[in-house]
Amino acid sequence: KPECGSFAARIAKVGEKWSGGISGPFIFAFDYMRSEKGAGLPTGKSLELSEKLVTAGRDSAENFVSAHKYGMSKKGLDLGTAAALDFAMDLGLGTETVASKGK
Repeated sequence: KPECGSFAARIAKVGEKWSGGISGPFIFAFDYMRSEKGAGLPTGKSLELSEKLVTAGRDSAENFVSAHKYGMSKKGLDLGTAAALDFAMDLGLGTETVASKGK
């Protein structure tokens, strides 16, 4: 069943909230998630998680990538693949919540 149009519309709608749009952070998150040097996820899962991240805020993708790298690093948390992904999503999705509590 074709979902590309509705998916693109949802992403565009999210971008209306943020000055400068959301395509950059979305593509950054998606590319990292698909990359073997990143999370190495399948396309569908990468699209789903990237959408969740950009919905949380413009900095969420960058926070996700930093947290995932730290979670996977031997000098960082040295988590397994699934645990590092969960850790990074938790930090990425909490971006706006944490930022707004300081105001």
